Amino acid sequence: MANSALTLWSKALMRGLVTTRTLILLALMSIHLGALWLYAKHREQVEFSERFNTVQALIAAQKNPPPPPASTSPTTPVATATQRTLAGSDSVGLAQALLATQAAVAKPVIVASGLPRQSQVEFLLAEAYAANGKRREALVHYRAALALGLWIAHEPYRELSLSDRAAAHAFAAELATQRWDAIYPDAMFVLKDLSACALVLGQYQRANDYIERMRARLPDYLARVDPKRPPGIAAIEADLLTRQAFIALLLGEANTAQTRCIALIQRLPTTASLQRPCARLLAQLTPRAARQSLPTKMPAAIVAFGQLSAADIEEQLLWDRVAQTLTQANTAK
Repeated sequence: MANSALTLWSKALMRGLVTTRTLILLALMSIHLGALWLYAKHREQVEFSERFNTVQALIAAQKNPPPPPASTSPTTPVATATQRTLAGSDSVGLAQALLATQAAVAKPVIVASGLPRQSQVEFLLAEAYAANGKRREALVHYRAALALGLWIAHEPYRELSLSDRAAAHAFAAELATQRWDAIYPDAMFVLKDLSACALVLGQYQRANDYIERMRARLPDYLARVDPKRPPGIAAIEADLLTRQAFIALLLGEANTAQTRCIALIQRLPTTASLQRPCARLLAQLTPRAARQSLPTKMPAAIVAFGQLSAADIEEQLLWDRVAQTLTQANTAK
């Protein structure tokens, strides 16, 4: 049809027969063809979005599988229709197919709102790999999504990167190249990840050095992100000081750890949950007969390390290693 319109236009030009009627006809044909193309492209992009949503639902079903059919407990959640329909589907294969066609579907123009971007499809494929236990492949696509500017890929990427020594070493080397400076919203996040990598690798002095650099940047960072915060110690500062106290213990500096925890507790309200890790550490380090010398602001109930709620994977690792160190020290006595 498009070729016919062009042929008619060419012949009319050559014969000098371009009349108002001919121009109107050609314009109407062009509009009609354009409308048909837009409709087909819109339908293609809508179907792509629907397939994307289907794979998302499949991955969610894999992460939260329905209970066995034999279960009839009224309190047990029942599998949804989507979960039953998608059972056994290959989320990785479906996500790979989406990634292979995304660029073509998006060209030459996006006409359907909400069409997933390449970064979102990369993230979807990473999630599919992770749901199927393929960590290495998941890391590749989380990294690709992050490199394309999708910040939500950062948390699962760092979680996987900090889950073993080899991945943490690769993550630290990658961060050290400064390739990610344009992606991370602030240098504080780069330093935090470098400190986490050092903790995983057992490089405690290096981890402490990165935290010290974070503390040096902290006033400017808080002025940018939270200029109207109330006076007093900020939660992020309390967290950094706690980590430094715990790292001091791992470095064999128990007195430094104790001094830092006492100073921190004195700056925090008695009811602050941020007191709990240091309160636990002080209770472990201080002989029972000398506990009256501890800060009067110590919380009434001192919870065990296992009852503390870690903010992230490296904090949990830090608590676990400190608890192990204290247990070994007590056993050696």
